[in-house]
Amino acid sequence: MLRNIPITRSISMRLLARVFTIYFTITIFITFLHIVLEYSHTKKAVLEELEAVDKTFTPALRTALWEINHEQLQSIADGIVKLPTIVALVIEDNHGKTIIESGDYTAAVQQETRFYHQFHITQTFSGEEIFLANATFYTSKSVVIDRIIFGFTIILLNAAVKSFILLILILWAFRVILFYPLRRLTQKISAINLDKIDTQQIHLGLVHDDELKLLEQCINHMLTKIGKQKRMLIESNEKYQQNLERQVKERTHELAEANQRLSYFATTDPLTNILNRRSLFEYGERDLTRARRNGQPISVLMMDLDHFKAINDNYGHAAGDAVLIAFTTSVQETLRESDLFARYGGEEFLLLLTDTDIDGASKLGEKIRQAVERQVVHFGDQQIRITISIGIAALNDREESLESIISRSDRELYRAKIMGRNRCCTPETEP
Repeated sequence: MLRNIPITRSISMRLLARVFTIYFTITIFITFLHIVLEYSHTKKAVLEELEAVDKTFTPALRTALWEINHEQLQSIADGIVKLPTIVALVIEDNHGKTIIESGDYTAAVQQETRFYHQFHITQTFSGEEIFLANATFYTSKSVVIDRIIFGFTIILLNAAVKSFILLILILWAFRVILFYPLRRLTQKISAINLDKIDTQQIHLGLVHDDELKLLEQCINHMLTKIGKQKRMLIESNEKYQQNLERQVKERTHELAEANQRLSYFATTDPLTNILNRRSLFEYGERDLTRARRNGQPISVLMMDLDHFKAINDNYGHAAGDAVLIAFTTSVQETLRESDLFARYGGEEFLLLLTDTDIDGASKLGEKIRQAVERQVVHFGDQQIRITISIGIAALNDREESLESIISRSDRELYRAKIMGRNRCCTPETEP
Protein backbone atom coordinates (compact mmCIF):
# COMPACT_ATOMS: atom_id res chain seq x y z
CA MET A 1 0.00 0.00 0.00
CA LEU A 2 1.18 3.50 -0.81
CA ARG A 3 1.14 5.89 2.12
CA ASN A 4 -0.70 9.20 1.93
CA ILE A 5 1.53 12.20 1.27
CA PRO A 6 1.13 15.01 3.85
CA ILE A 7 -0.45 18.14 2.45
CA THR A 8 2.67 20.14 3.26
CA ARG A 9 4.67 17.93 0.84
CA SER A 10 2.05 17.62 -1.89
CA ILE A 11 2.53 18.96 -5.39
CA SER A 12 -0.31 21.42 -4.88
CA MET A 13 1.37 22.97 -1.85
CA ARG A 14 4.73 23.09 -3.60
CA LEU A 15 3.08 24.74 -6.58
CA LEU A 16 1.35 27.19 -4.24
CA ALA A 17 4.65 27.98 -2.53
CA ARG A 18 6.27 28.60 -5.92
CA VAL A 19 3.44 30.93 -6.99
CA PHE A 20 3.54 32.92 -3.77
CA THR A 21 7.31 33.13 -3.82
CA ILE A 22 7.11 34.78 -7.22
CA TYR A 23 4.20 36.98 -6.07
CA PHE A 24 5.98 38.15 -2.91
CA THR A 25 9.21 38.78 -4.83
CA ILE A 26 7.40 41.02 -7.31
CA THR A 27 5.45 42.75 -4.49
CA ILE A 28 8.60 43.46 -2.50
CA PHE A 29 10.39 44.77 -5.58
CA ILE A 30 7.51 47.11 -6.51
CA THR A 31 7.16 48.29 -2.89
CA PHE A 32 10.89 48.98 -2.67
CA LEU A 33 10.76 50.88 -5.95
CA HIS A 34 7.80 52.87 -4.67
CA ILE A 35 9.72 53.73 -1.49
CA VAL A 36 12.77 54.88 -3.47
CA LEU A 37 10.63 57.08 -5.73
CA GLU A 38 8.67 58.49 -2.82
CA TYR A 39 11.87 59.12 -0.89
CA SER A 40 13.35 60.98 -3.87
CA HIS A 41 10.16 63.01 -4.30
CA THR A 42 10.00 63.90 -0.59
CA LYS A 43 13.69 64.81 -0.56
CA LYS A 44 13.09 67.21 -3.45
CA ALA A 45 10.09 68.71 -1.61
CA VAL A 46 12.19 69.24 1.54
CA LEU A 47 14.91 71.01 -0.46
CA GLU A 48 12.24 73.24 -2.03
CA GLU A 49 11.02 74.08 1.48
CA LEU A 50 14.57 75.03 2.43
CA GLU A 51 14.64 77.44 -0.53
CA ALA A 52 11.33 78.89 0.68
CA VAL A 53 12.83 79.40 4.14
CA ASP A 54 15.72 81.13 2.41
CA LYS A 55 13.37 83.64 0.77
CA THR A 56 11.46 84.17 4.01
CA PHE A 57 14.32 84.77 6.40
CA THR A 58 17.01 86.26 4.15
CA PRO A 59 15.81 89.91 4.62
CA ALA A 60 15.98 89.58 8.42
CA LEU A 61 19.38 87.92 8.26
CA ARG A 62 20.63 90.59 5.85
CA THR A 63 19.53 93.39 8.22
CA ALA A 64 21.16 91.77 11.25
CA LEU A 65 24.38 91.18 9.36
CA TRP A 66 24.46 94.72 7.93
CA GLU A 67 23.92 96.21 11.36
CA ILE A 68 26.36 93.72 12.90
CA ASN A 69 23.71 92.87 15.50
CA HIS A 70 24.96 89.57 16.81
CA GLU A 71 22.15 89.04 19.32
CA GLN A 72 19.48 89.62 16.70
CA LEU A 73 21.33 87.33 14.27
CA GLN A 74 21.52 84.55 16.90
CA SER A 75 17.85 84.99 17.73
CA ILE A 76 16.86 84.68 14.07
CA ALA A 77 19.08 81.58 13.65
CA ASP A 78 17.56 79.94 16.74
CA GLY A 79 14.11 80.59 15.36
CA ILE A 80 14.99 79.09 12.00
CA VAL A 81 16.32 75.80 13.46
CA LYS A 82 13.03 75.35 15.30
CA LEU A 83 11.38 74.81 11.94
CA PRO A 84 10.57 71.08 11.40
CA THR A 85 12.64 70.81 8.23
CA ILE A 86 15.86 72.40 9.55
CA VAL A 87 18.20 70.72 12.07
CA ALA A 88 21.14 73.17 11.89
CA LEU A 89 22.16 76.56 10.46
CA VAL A 90 25.64 77.95 9.84
CA ILE A 91 26.56 81.47 8.69
CA GLU A 92 30.16 82.03 7.56
CA ASP A 93 32.08 85.03 6.26
CA ASN A 94 33.88 85.08 2.92
CA HIS A 95 36.91 83.40 4.53
CA GLY A 96 34.91 80.42 5.80
CA LYS A 97 34.99 81.58 9.39
CA THR A 98 31.83 80.79 11.33
CA ILE A 99 29.81 83.84 12.36
CA ILE A 100 26.73 82.07 13.74
CA GLU A 101 26.08 78.37 14.35
CA SER A 102 22.75 77.08 15.60
CA GLY A 103 21.17 73.66 16.01
CA ASP A 104 22.82 70.21 15.99
CA TYR A 105 25.44 71.13 13.42
CA THR A 106 27.89 68.32 14.32
CA ALA A 107 25.29 65.56 13.90
CA ALA A 108 24.03 67.14 10.67
CA VAL A 109 27.42 67.25 8.92
CA GLN A 110 28.43 63.75 10.15
CA GLN A 111 25.43 61.96 8.67
CA GLU A 112 26.30 59.53 5.88
CA THR A 113 23.46 61.06 3.82
CA ARG A 114 22.73 64.74 4.49
CA PHE A 115 20.83 67.48 2.67
CA TYR A 116 21.55 71.18 2.81
CA HIS A 117 20.74 74.42 1.03
CA GLN A 118 23.48 77.06 0.73
CA PHE A 119 23.05 80.67 -0.43
CA HIS A 120 24.80 84.07 -0.32
CA ILE A 121 23.54 87.03 1.69
CA THR A 122 24.35 90.39 0.06
CA GLN A 123 23.40 94.02 0.60
CA THR A 124 22.97 96.67 -2.09
CA PHE A 125 24.66 99.91 -1.14
CA SER A 126 25.06 102.89 -3.51
CA GLY A 127 24.15 100.58 -6.40
CA GLU A 128 26.83 98.02 -5.49
CA GLU A 129 26.29 94.46 -4.26
CA ILE A 130 28.23 93.91 -1.04
CA PHE A 131 28.86 90.31 0.12
CA LEU A 132 27.84 89.83 3.75
CA ALA A 133 27.97 86.05 4.42
CA ASN A 134 27.33 82.48 3.27
CA ALA A 135 24.33 80.78 4.92
CA THR A 136 23.70 77.02 4.97
CA PHE A 137 20.46 75.33 6.06
CA TYR A 138 20.95 71.65 7.04
CA THR A 139 18.27 69.00 7.13
CA SER A 140 18.61 65.18 7.47
CA LYS A 141 17.30 61.99 5.96
CA SER A 142 15.27 61.34 9.12
CA VAL A 143 13.13 64.35 8.21
CA VAL A 144 12.37 62.76 4.85
CA ILE A 145 11.77 59.32 6.35
CA ASP A 146 9.44 60.69 9.03
CA ARG A 147 7.26 62.19 6.30
CA ILE A 148 6.89 58.95 4.32
CA ILE A 149 6.94 56.31 7.04
CA PHE A 150 3.28 56.57 8.01
CA GLY A 151 2.06 56.35 4.43
CA PHE A 152 4.18 53.35 3.69
CA THR A 153 3.16 51.64 6.91
CA ILE A 154 -0.42 51.79 5.68
CA ILE A 155 0.64 50.54 2.23
CA LEU A 156 2.61 47.60 3.67
CA LEU A 157 -0.19 46.69 6.07
CA ASN A 158 -2.68 46.79 3.22
CA ALA A 159 -0.44 44.59 1.05
CA ALA A 160 0.06 42.10 3.88
CA VAL A 161 -3.69 41.79 4.54
CA LYS A 162 -4.48 41.33 0.84
CA SER A 163 -1.68 38.77 0.47
CA PHE A 164 -2.93 36.78 3.45
CA ILE A 165 -6.51 36.72 2.16
CA LEU A 166 -5.27 35.76 -1.32
CA LEU A 167 -3.16 32.97 0.21
CA ILE A 168 -6.17 31.52 2.05
CA LEU A 169 -8.36 31.62 -1.06
CA ILE A 170 -5.75 30.05 -3.34
CA LEU A 171 -4.94 27.44 -0.67
CA TRP A 172 -8.61 26.44 -0.55
CA ALA A 173 -8.78 26.30 -4.35
CA PHE A 174 -5.61 24.21 -4.62
CA ARG A 175 -6.85 21.72 -2.03
CA VAL A 176 -10.26 21.29 -3.63
CA ILE A 177 -9.16 21.27 -7.29
CA LEU A 178 -5.76 19.57 -7.08
CA PHE A 179 -4.76 18.11 -3.70
CA TYR A 180 -7.85 16.02 -2.85
CA PRO A 181 -8.30 14.58 -6.40
CA LEU A 182 -4.60 13.63 -6.48
CA ARG A 183 -4.90 11.99 -3.07
CA ARG A 184 -7.90 9.96 -4.23
CA LEU A 185 -5.91 9.00 -7.33
CA THR A 186 -2.95 7.72 -5.29
CA GLN A 187 -5.30 5.80 -2.97
CA LYS A 188 -7.01 4.15 -5.93
CA ILE A 189 -3.68 3.23 -7.49
CA SER A 190 -2.33 1.79 -4.22
CA ALA A 191 -5.46 -0.39 -3.91
CA ILE A 192 -4.92 -2.05 -7.31
CA ASN A 193 -4.59 -5.85 -7.06
CA LEU A 194 -1.79 -6.92 -9.38
CA ASP A 195 -3.16 -10.44 -9.59
CA LYS A 196 -6.35 -9.07 -11.16
CA ILE A 197 -4.83 -6.11 -12.95
CA ASP A 198 -6.57 -6.82 -16.24
CA THR A 199 -9.98 -6.20 -14.59
CA GLN A 200 -8.96 -3.22 -12.44
CA GLN A 201 -10.21 0.32 -13.19
CA ILE A 202 -10.13 3.54 -11.17
CA HIS A 203 -12.91 6.16 -10.89
CA LEU A 204 -12.30 9.52 -9.19
CA GLY A 205 -15.77 10.96 -9.69
CA LEU A 206 -14.43 13.97 -11.61
CA VAL A 207 -16.95 16.25 -13.32
CA HIS A 208 -14.78 18.40 -15.55
CA ASP A 209 -12.85 17.10 -18.54
CA ASP A 210 -9.51 18.48 -17.37
CA GLU A 211 -6.00 17.11 -17.03
CA LEU A 212 -6.93 14.95 -14.02
CA LYS A 213 -9.80 13.38 -15.97
CA LEU A 214 -7.39 12.68 -18.82
CA LEU A 215 -4.92 11.19 -16.33
CA GLU A 216 -7.65 8.90 -14.98
CA GLN A 217 -8.43 7.70 -18.52
CA CYS A 218 -4.76 7.17 -19.31
CA ILE A 219 -4.22 5.10 -16.14
CA ASN A 220 -7.24 2.92 -16.93
CA HIS A 221 -5.95 2.42 -20.47
CA MET A 222 -2.54 1.55 -19.05
CA LEU A 223 -4.05 -1.00 -16.65
CA THR A 224 -5.81 -2.71 -19.56
CA LYS A 225 -2.59 -2.88 -21.58
CA ILE A 226 -0.62 -4.14 -18.57
CA GLY A 227 -3.15 -6.94 -18.09
CA LYS A 228 -2.70 -8.06 -21.69
CA GLN A 229 1.05 -7.79 -21.48
CA LYS A 230 1.03 -9.77 -18.23
CA ARG A 231 -0.60 -12.72 -19.97
CA MET A 232 1.87 -12.44 -22.84
CA LEU A 233 4.75 -12.21 -20.37
CA ILE A 234 3.70 -15.40 -18.57
CA GLU A 235 3.63 -17.24 -21.88
CA SER A 236 6.93 -15.87 -23.05
CA ASN A 237 8.56 -16.45 -19.66
CA GLU A 238 8.21 -20.21 -20.03
CA LYS A 239 9.91 -20.07 -23.43
CA TYR A 240 12.56 -17.78 -21.99
CA GLN A 241 13.32 -20.20 -19.15
CA GLN A 242 13.77 -23.02 -21.62
CA ASN A 243 16.07 -20.91 -23.81
CA LEU A 244 17.93 -19.73 -20.73
CA GLU A 245 18.65 -23.27 -19.56
CA ARG A 246 19.92 -24.14 -23.03
CA GLN A 247 22.11 -21.02 -23.15
CA VAL A 248 23.49 -21.72 -19.66
CA LYS A 249 24.57 -25.17 -20.77
CA GLU A 250 26.18 -23.75 -23.91
CA ARG A 251 27.90 -20.94 -21.99
CA THR A 252 29.12 -23.39 -19.34
CA HIS A 253 30.65 -25.55 -22.03
CA GLU A 254 32.21 -22.50 -23.74
CA LEU A 255 33.54 -21.28 -20.39
CA ALA A 256 35.15 -24.63 -19.68
CA GLU A 257 36.81 -24.59 -23.09
CA ALA A 258 37.93 -20.98 -22.55
CA ASN A 259 39.41 -21.90 -19.16
CA GLN A 260 41.28 -24.76 -20.78
CA ARG A 261 42.66 -22.42 -23.45
CA LEU A 262 43.54 -19.84 -20.81
CA SER A 263 45.32 -22.44 -18.72
CA TYR A 264 47.17 -23.66 -21.81
CA PHE A 265 48.33 -20.17 -22.81
CA ALA A 266 49.32 -19.37 -19.21
CA THR A 267 51.61 -22.41 -18.97
CA THR A 268 52.79 -22.88 -22.56
CA ASP A 269 55.31 -21.11 -24.76
CA PRO A 270 53.27 -19.87 -27.76
CA LEU A 271 55.99 -20.61 -30.36
CA THR A 272 57.20 -24.09 -29.41
CA ASN A 273 54.10 -25.36 -27.53
CA ILE A 274 56.20 -26.59 -24.63
CA LEU A 275 56.16 -25.35 -21.02
CA ASN A 276 57.15 -21.75 -20.33
CA ARG A 277 59.50 -20.64 -17.59
CA ARG A 278 56.78 -19.90 -15.02
CA SER A 279 55.09 -23.30 -15.34
CA LEU A 280 58.51 -25.00 -15.28
CA PHE A 281 59.20 -23.65 -11.80
CA GLU A 282 55.66 -24.48 -10.65
CA TYR A 283 55.86 -28.13 -11.73
CA GLY A 284 59.57 -28.42 -11.02
CA GLU A 285 59.22 -27.48 -7.35
CA ARG A 286 56.51 -30.13 -7.05
CA ASP A 287 58.79 -32.81 -8.57
CA LEU A 288 61.74 -31.68 -6.44
CA THR A 289 59.68 -31.99 -3.24
CA ARG A 290 58.53 -35.48 -4.23
CA ALA A 291 62.12 -36.50 -5.07
CA ARG A 292 63.41 -35.39 -1.65
CA ARG A 293 60.56 -37.15 0.15
CA ASN A 294 61.09 -40.44 -1.73
CA GLY A 295 64.89 -40.20 -1.83
CA GLN A 296 64.92 -40.27 -5.62
CA PRO A 297 67.52 -38.59 -7.88
CA ILE A 298 66.61 -35.66 -10.09
CA SER A 299 68.69 -33.97 -12.81
CA VAL A 300 68.56 -30.77 -14.85
CA LEU A 301 69.83 -30.18 -18.40
CA MET A 302 70.33 -26.56 -19.44
CA MET A 303 70.55 -26.42 -23.28
CA ASP A 304 71.49 -23.51 -25.51
CA LEU A 305 71.52 -23.41 -29.34
CA ASP A 306 75.01 -22.50 -30.55
CA HIS A 307 75.37 -19.32 -32.60
CA PHE A 308 71.62 -18.78 -32.76
CA LYS A 309 72.06 -15.03 -33.32
CA ALA A 310 73.96 -15.81 -36.53
CA ILE A 311 71.00 -17.85 -37.77
CA ASN A 312 68.67 -14.89 -37.21
CA ASP A 313 71.13 -12.51 -38.86
CA ASN A 314 71.81 -14.74 -41.89
CA TYR A 315 68.39 -16.28 -42.54
CA GLY A 316 65.96 -14.00 -40.69
CA HIS A 317 63.85 -14.35 -37.55
CA ALA A 318 61.30 -16.57 -39.29
CA ALA A 319 64.08 -19.06 -39.96
CA GLY A 320 65.16 -18.76 -36.34
CA ASP A 321 61.59 -19.61 -35.23
CA ALA A 322 61.59 -22.65 -37.55
CA VAL A 323 64.88 -23.83 -36.00
CA LEU A 324 63.46 -23.50 -32.46
CA ILE A 325 60.35 -25.49 -33.41
CA ALA A 326 62.41 -28.23 -35.12
CA PHE A 327 64.73 -28.44 -32.13
CA THR A 328 61.91 -28.84 -29.58
CA THR A 329 60.24 -31.48 -31.77
CA SER A 330 63.41 -33.57 -31.92
CA VAL A 331 63.97 -33.30 -28.17
CA GLN A 332 60.37 -34.27 -27.34
CA GLU A 333 60.83 -37.53 -29.26
CA THR A 334 63.45 -38.68 -26.73
CA LEU A 335 61.56 -37.77 -23.51
CA ARG A 336 59.46 -39.69 -21.04
CA GLU A 337 55.99 -38.51 -20.00
CA SER A 338 57.27 -37.56 -16.53
CA ASP A 339 60.09 -35.30 -17.85
CA LEU A 340 59.61 -31.53 -17.87
CA PHE A 341 60.77 -29.74 -21.02
CA ALA A 342 60.49 -25.93 -21.08
CA ARG A 343 61.69 -22.89 -22.99
CA TYR A 344 63.77 -21.07 -20.40
CA GLY A 345 64.28 -17.91 -22.46
CA GLY A 346 65.26 -17.00 -26.03
CA GLU A 347 67.27 -19.94 -27.38
CA GLU A 348 67.77 -21.49 -23.92
CA PHE A 349 65.83 -24.63 -22.97
CA LEU A 350 65.68 -26.59 -19.74
CA LEU A 351 64.98 -30.29 -19.25
CA LEU A 352 64.13 -31.62 -15.77
CA LEU A 353 64.48 -35.41 -15.46
CA THR A 354 62.79 -37.16 -12.54
CA ASP A 355 64.22 -40.39 -11.07
CA THR A 356 67.41 -39.82 -13.13
CA ASP A 357 70.94 -39.52 -11.72
CA ILE A 358 73.86 -37.65 -13.24
CA ASP A 359 74.97 -40.60 -15.37
CA GLY A 360 71.54 -41.13 -16.87
CA ALA A 361 71.21 -37.41 -17.52
CA SER A 362 74.64 -37.35 -19.23
CA LYS A 363 73.67 -40.22 -21.53
CA LEU A 364 70.40 -38.56 -22.49
CA GLY A 365 72.14 -35.22 -22.99
CA GLU A 366 74.67 -36.78 -25.33
CA LYS A 367 71.89 -38.56 -27.21
CA ILE A 368 70.05 -35.25 -27.68
CA ARG A 369 73.28 -33.46 -28.73
CA GLN A 370 74.00 -36.04 -31.42
CA ALA A 371 70.42 -36.04 -32.70
CA VAL A 372 70.50 -32.23 -33.04
CA GLU A 373 73.89 -32.33 -34.72
CA ARG A 374 72.51 -34.73 -37.36
CA GLN A 375 69.34 -32.74 -37.89
CA VAL A 376 68.87 -30.56 -40.99
CA VAL A 377 66.25 -27.81 -40.79
CA HIS A 378 64.69 -26.95 -44.14
CA PHE A 379 63.53 -23.36 -44.51
CA GLY A 380 62.53 -22.41 -48.01
CA ASP A 381 65.51 -23.16 -50.22
CA GLN A 382 67.84 -23.08 -47.21
CA GLN A 383 69.20 -26.05 -45.28
CA ILE A 384 70.23 -25.05 -41.79
CA ARG A 385 72.32 -27.16 -39.44
CA ILE A 386 72.55 -26.49 -35.73
CA THR A 387 74.39 -27.70 -32.65
CA ILE A 388 73.74 -27.28 -28.96
CA SER A 389 75.71 -26.92 -25.76
CA ILE A 390 74.38 -28.65 -22.63
CA GLY A 391 75.12 -28.11 -18.94
CA ILE A 392 74.04 -30.89 -16.55
CA ALA A 393 73.57 -30.88 -12.77
CA ALA A 394 71.88 -33.29 -10.36
CA LEU A 395 70.25 -33.03 -6.93
CA ASN A 396 72.64 -33.47 -4.02
CA ASP A 397 72.27 -33.39 -0.25
CA ARG A 398 73.09 -29.66 -0.10
CA GLU A 399 70.46 -28.50 -2.61
CA GLU A 400 67.61 -26.46 -1.09
CA SER A 401 65.73 -25.25 -4.16
CA LEU A 402 65.26 -25.77 -7.85
CA GLU A 403 67.00 -22.46 -8.55
CA SER A 404 70.27 -23.75 -7.09
CA ILE A 405 70.26 -26.86 -9.33
CA ILE A 406 69.48 -24.70 -12.36
CA SER A 407 72.25 -22.30 -11.37
CA ARG A 408 74.81 -25.15 -11.30
CA SER A 409 73.59 -26.49 -14.65
CA ASP A 410 73.89 -22.97 -16.07
CA ARG A 411 77.54 -22.84 -14.90
CA GLU A 412 78.18 -26.14 -16.63
CA LEU A 413 76.53 -24.76 -19.80
CA TYR A 414 78.87 -21.77 -19.64
CA ARG A 415 81.81 -24.18 -19.27
CA ALA A 416 80.61 -26.12 -22.34
CA LYS A 417 80.62 -22.91 -24.39
CA ILE A 418 84.13 -22.07 -23.21
CA MET A 419 85.31 -25.54 -24.18
CA GLY A 420 84.16 -24.92 -27.78
CA ARG A 421 80.36 -25.56 -27.81
CA ASN A 422 78.54 -28.62 -29.21
CA ARG A 423 79.22 -30.67 -26.10
CA CYS A 424 77.76 -31.74 -22.74
CA CYS A 425 79.38 -30.73 -19.45
CA THR A 426 78.76 -32.14 -15.99
CA PRO A 427 80.52 -31.27 -12.73
CA GLU A 428 82.82 -34.26 -13.34
CA THR A 429 83.79 -33.16 -16.86
CA GLU A 430 87.34 -31.73 -16.93
CA PRO A 431 88.27 -28.98 -19.44
